Amino acid sequence: MGNDMSMIEPYYDETKDDYNLGYPKYGDCIRWKGVLKVEYDKKKDKDAVVIVTNQRIYFFKPQKYNVPKYHSHLFDIKSIEIPSNSRIILTFQVGKKVKHVEFYEQAAIEMVRAIRTSIRDTTNNYGEDKIISITDFGNITKPTKDFNLSPSAAMVESYLSICSRENEEPSINHVYFLKRMEHKNSYCFDFSEIPGVCNSKSPIAFNLSNAFTALSYNTSFTQIKLHDVSAPGLDKAIALLLQRNEYIQVLEVVNCSTKLDAKEFCEELANSPVEIINFHGTPIMKGESLGVMMSKREYKVIKLDVNGCGINKLGDMMRGMMLNENIIKNIKALDISNNGKSEDCILELPLFIEKLSAIQSQIEYLNISNLDVNLEEVMNKMKGLNLKYLNITGNKWNKLDQAMELINFFQTNTTLKQICMSEMKFQIDHIVPVLSPIANNINLTSISLDLKNNGFGVDGGIELYKILPSFKNVKKLDLSGNKLKGKAMNRILTFMETFNELDTLYIGNNPMSGKELEEFIKNLITFIRGHSNVKVLRINEIAEKENTCMDNFLFEIVHNESLLAIDISGNHLNDLSTIPMGEIFMNNKTLVALDFDRNDFTIEGFLSLSYSIENNSTLSFVDYPSKMYKKISKQTMSVDLLQQFEECFYNFFNKIKTNKTNNCFGDIHIFDIINSYPLKITPCELLDKNVQPKLIGKYIEPTQTDCPEMPEQLKSFSDLKKDPNYYYN
Repeated sequence: MGNDMSMIEPYYDETKDDYNLGYPKYGDCIRWKGVLKVEYDKKKDKDAVVIVTNQRIYFFKPQKYNVPKYHSHLFDIKSIEIPSNSRIILTFQVGKKVKHVEFYEQAAIEMVRAIRTSIRDTTNNYGEDKIISITDFGNITKPTKDFNLSPSAAMVESYLSICSRENEEPSINHVYFLKRMEHKNSYCFDFSEIPGVCNSKSPIAFNLSNAFTALSYNTSFTQIKLHDVSAPGLDKAIALLLQRNEYIQVLEVVNCSTKLDAKEFCEELANSPVEIINFHGTPIMKGESLGVMMSKREYKVIKLDVNGCGINKLGDMMRGMMLNENIIKNIKALDISNNGKSEDCILELPLFIEKLSAIQSQIEYLNISNLDVNLEEVMNKMKGLNLKYLNITGNKWNKLDQAMELINFFQTNTTLKQICMSEMKFQIDHIVPVLSPIANNINLTSISLDLKNNGFGVDGGIELYKILPSFKNVKKLDLSGNKLKGKAMNRILTFMETFNELDTLYIGNNPMSGKELEEFIKNLITFIRGHSNVKVLRINEIAEKENTCMDNFLFEIVHNESLLAIDISGNHLNDLSTIPMGEIFMNNKTLVALDFDRNDFTIEGFLSLSYSIENNSTLSFVDYPSKMYKKISKQTMSVDLLQQFEECFYNFFNKIKTNKTNNCFGDIHIFDIINSYPLKITPCELLDKNVQPKLIGKYIEPTQTDCPEMPEQLKSFSDLKKDPNYYYN
């Protein structure tokens, strides 16, 4: 809308039934009933304002800067005054004190623009607008002299009251994430993973005990996800949540730095109908207790993920699980990878897999990567399983006869859809014998094959293109990080001509230069033209140094109508590359995902993209180029140029991430989809039908039963192109 504020429509109209709809205008002084929240810090230049609505959250820093600034403390707006076109005054209350924050010049204009956007929401890509309701928190957050709730607790309680009033199912993973704050013992609910939030550093202050108390009094949560939490007593808090919320189906405590004592919540977990248990990346003490917990469960579990939890007695955990045949028979996904190398695990894993085979377990996904297991013994026991996804990354063999059981498994398997064998450091003469059974097995169709970081080198590349013509049904292929040089890369592309089903190709991190790179880019362009099914392409870090041939590839993308996601990061693209980049932003109407971080643009080069960036309406998933931002900011001496750059930079990424969605489908990144496993949540089910459930209260019928998942690309990308929000629940 530029600097013209005359077009702002009236905001406050008491004559209308819903007077909370509209826009602020010159001379207005209005009350937003807790919809607006302001953040305040006494330190110099640390003030910022936060607008919170039912659908979006906006962060602005007043006075000097108009770029978002992220802090923590939220308070209620009492009034908004707009005394002139270039000045806005926000009045808010902190306890009994009244404080003011003023916005000037461009910051004021951006503030009004944000208020407009927060009330009017674009519902599709055709520019049609729809008025949305502004959340009225009522008396819960109304700042009066009797106001004694912390703003954060009020936010939670008001959210719960909204869900209750609208008869909606609260789902904490779609609204709040707990994250650690940097100072003292303050913790927060974080909105950073929700569509509409620009950056992962956008927390709202939250006292941990208040948070769990507020949550535990509501018994209708069906999904709890805590990411990156650091909190003393977190294990006890999890137990409290499980006690009070009797119908939780998903429990995720992912990448938390606080060590959890499994014994603190195992009893509650044993009695809970949780179907998906995910402790991925969170250190766990007494992890063997999880096995005891599984042995006592009366409800089925469809997924258990203890990847990287540091469970020393993994063998004990597996022994405990084997005591309950019903549990391991019904489990669909099991990830016990990256828990160190122990003799106990090496001995127990074959027995565990043998048990799964003997009882005809329904398991489809198995990740046993980096456990240093005896593959010969393990693969021999695996033949009775109908696996669809197998990850054996990092489990090496020295002699080919040690891989014979693996080869036999691939020859006879009829169900696999995804095979991950990265970081296994194949010996050169083992490549063809191990891969040929996969290529020649007519039952293995639409395969996703992950062979990254195996260090094949030039000689390994020769072996690869010996076997590639035999592959007919590869759907996703990852050959990145294999030190493949130009000759091998070019021949690989040539022998992939028969890959008619291929929709995803990762071939980056194989650096080349000079004529090798030029020849590869030329062949890649030919390959893309002839394979319209290819939708996702990663060619990151393939250029060792600056080379204009990369611009030839970018010009090819300008009018390409098949590729939907491209990663060109780390390729030494310079300011000359902004010409084809600008053409892509302006003219490509199909590209929805892009990663162009770690390139060599200057501040002038990036600013030259501002017009085309502003006019792009297609991109929906853009990896935040943090390294590029830091590099340009550090090198820029001009304050004016830096301010222009920050404005252009933030406007672009805020526009993409607030108007559309983020980079993930659920927990699966758009550029990391080869080794992924989608799961659907099913109704709670007792393993023994004769046992009465111990739960009390009313069962909440779920309104959404599917986990967020990365859909099959060929089937879904056409819908994704129309509306990226389609795939974020």
